[in-house]
Amino acid sequence: MSDWIRGLKSGPVIQVVQLISFTVLIYIIAFNPYSIDMIFNKNSQAHDMWAGIARKYLTKKEFDLETFRRPGQLNSKLASWEPKENSLRWYRSFLNLAFASSSEFVKTTLFRINQKSGLGQVIVNETKYKGEKFKFNLDYLIAAEEFEYLKSYIPRGVNYNFLEIGAGFGRTAHVILEELSQLKFYFIYDLPEMLSVSSLYLKNVLSPSLFQKLRFVSDIEEIRYQDFSVGIQIDGFQEMPTSVINEIYLKLLVNCNTIYLKNPVGKYLPQSAGLDVSLKSAPMNVGRSLKILDIWNTTETESLQLEHAEIYKPHSHRIVDFAPERLFPHYLNVIYQKP
Repeated sequence: MSDWIRGLKSGPVIQVVQLISFTVLIYIIAFNPYSIDMIFNKNSQAHDMWAGIARKYLTKKEFDLETFRRPGQLNSKLASWEPKENSLRWYRSFLNLAFASSSEFVKTTLFRINQKSGLGQVIVNETKYKGEKFKFNLDYLIAAEEFEYLKSYIPRGVNYNFLEIGAGFGRTAHVILEELSQLKFYFIYDLPEMLSVSSLYLKNVLSPSLFQKLRFVSDIEEIRYQDFSVGIQIDGFQEMPTSVINEIYLKLLVNCNTIYLKNPVGKYLPQSAGLDVSLKSAPMNVGRSLKILDIWNTTETESLQLEHAEIYKPHSHRIVDFAPERLFPHYLNVIYQKP
């Protein structure tokens, strides 16, 4: 520093600038107890959080490169992601990405339905589309993609009768009723407890004229001999015993001209998804596609697609098309039609 001080003799203007700089430096050192360490990069004061991280992970003599990026280890603090973190931060980031990468048809469908009747009370993100703000959520984004896949295979005509088996709260029914003006009736066959949910929800989001097209049925014998233009089952067969599936095929699906199914091509172990669930409570032995697989390995899921489509093919129908779901490719969209 003595050489720097001797440099003050180099000229009147330079002397003033350097004198001011030197004064500021002395002031910082005098009033900031950590400044000397910071200037010389020695023992810099750490925030309590980082001090704790250093004590927990970085005091070992040998740093383990094999384990530090595993869930729950140091990587959760050094990187931008934590594999086991199940939070709204990641869900809503994924939701934005899912919407941004969706087709124009899906975006238009979501925008139109939201403008008409809203998308229910659920976690939503907001964006702008065609210059207008609107909100969207994952359930309806998936439903819009399901309709986009199905619409090309709906037989031409009017007065369609649709049947949905196990409609959940009614997201798919909502989209189809809003988008398919030629629809005459939409039957929902489900457990009585679930029908109370879907009927209440759909009554809230649909106009009275559209809600009147719905028929809620819990007794399979009531519609056993009813003919349907399209039969739908989404994300339900993998949780049903084989005997129940067989009865649905025998009494309902054989009466559908076109069948649209979307279910997973196999099973996965709960631990592979970070779930602490006993195998006894997991639906591992129900449905028809029972192979255990890595659902995030697209090579593995693709290898099971044709087998899955064949396993669920009704004897009265032929396979017309199948394709993985875009966002969750271990689910397979399949279309069957009568010859």
